[in-house]
Amino acid sequence: MKILWSLIKLLFELVCYAALVFVLSGIVALIYVQAGGLCPRFDTGSVSCVTPQAKSIANWAMTVLLLTVFTGFPGLLAIAGVIFGLKRIGRWRGR
Repeated sequence: MKILWSLIKLLFELVCYAALVFVLSGIVALIYVQAGGLCPRFDTGSVSCVTPQAKSIANWAMTVLLLTVFTGFPGLLAIAGVIFGLKRIGRWRGR
């Protein structure tokens, strides 16, 4: 039973890390298109960009942002991923 609990905890930890990567990828993509001047206009439902590649990156960023803001689920899992990561770093440095 202890092995099963450890496996479930490890699986949840991996899901939290994946959510953290998901949210961070959206944030980085949004910063990239904004700072590079590739997408000068972001409206509530549409994005106007200079190139089709920039538009697809901006659409990804907006999808991640809206999913995180309106459901909150990826954001909560990402926060848990940060906590798990900090605990692992603390254990690693303590050795």
